[in-house]
Amino acid sequence: MKQSAVAAYIRQLCSLGLGGKAIMPELFRALHDAIPSHLNVFMYADRHGEYADVYSEYPKFLELNVQFLSEFVDGADGVPSFAECLRTRFGVEANETVFPGEGFLRSDYYNLIYRPQGAHLPLQAAVRDRSGRALGAILVYRAPGDPRYSPEEMRLMASFLPHIAHGMQSRPELSVATSESEDRGLLIVQPPADVLYASPQARSLAHFALNRAPDVEGERGLDAALLPVLSRLCVNLRDAFTGRAAPPPTTSLQSPWGLFTLRAYWLESLQPQENGLVGITIERREPMSLRLLRSMRVSGLTGRQRELCLLLFDGLSIPAAAKRLRISKHTVVDHLKKIYLKLDVHNRDELRSKLEGG
Repeated sequence: MKQSAVAAYIRQLCSLGLGGKAIMPELFRALHDAIPSHLNVFMYADRHGEYADVYSEYPKFLELNVQFLSEFVDGADGVPSFAECLRTRFGVEANETVFPGEGFLRSDYYNLIYRPQGAHLPLQAAVRDRSGRALGAILVYRAPGDPRYSPEEMRLMASFLPHIAHGMQSRPELSVATSESEDRGLLIVQPPADVLYASPQARSLAHFALNRAPDVEGERGLDAALLPVLSRLCVNLRDAFTGRAAPPPTTSLQSPWGLFTLRAYWLESLQPQENGLVGITIERREPMSLRLLRSMRVSGLTGRQRELCLLLFDGLSIPAAAKRLRISKHTVVDHLKKIYLKLDVHNRDELRSKLEGG
């Protein structure tokens, strides 16, 4: 996909009003197309500029985060603290200029934090709102042997930063419709709520669903916070199979990261047993607006056509959409005719159905 199209997609993604946690997985997928990388990380800051949370594409980031919090968040091996970096560093930095010195590759910081992730060359920048307050830091890593970041890639990242800052803000009145996604994991539980196994993705999703602040407890703290939820699911599953009045063995958790659904079922038998193992799936529900935008991205629609579709799906009339886009009603109708022709549909309902189907 052309770089201009990727840039337009990122700008639209950051204008959905979903908030900086809900959009981050899709933003990272798009960033890989714009600036090829091995691994992307976003470190969130609180109102005081201190480390508050993290989203990482590294599957075992919860384990790594415990070590980071224990040894490096306040600075070590010549690397300033997270808060100090946000206070003193502006613009986009990349390649070896980010490293504090030649010895960094032999430091504990590099070998305990960078190396396990397969990360080497970084491109990094603070994301700031219009007042200059730091909202967090975006880090884009390449693997050993990958090419250095070019000045053009650094300029491209700089052009994204104001849009990412805008995307960090959510619309407080926004009611978000969701759909199923492929982002799910599995826990195996021994009732009442002992976690015997959890896939890395299940732990990540549980962390986001509970909106837990990073801490040195890591997985132990996460399991303890999950206990009441898992226990309730196991009780509801048992009661449903023994004929008692009980809610279905499913529940939903809402957080700034999105909506998450957990479902419980027997692993070994359809007959409940006192010590029977229970499988619990956890799935991130995807905002429908995000699903539609991604579907439009691969549909061949232009940036302006995608923008029009989002406005119409948001309930705007043709005159209202024309006013929002600052074009005439006739131009909106012309765009709509071209969209229908390109996607072989005849009305808005067919258009939405086709795009929702991916």
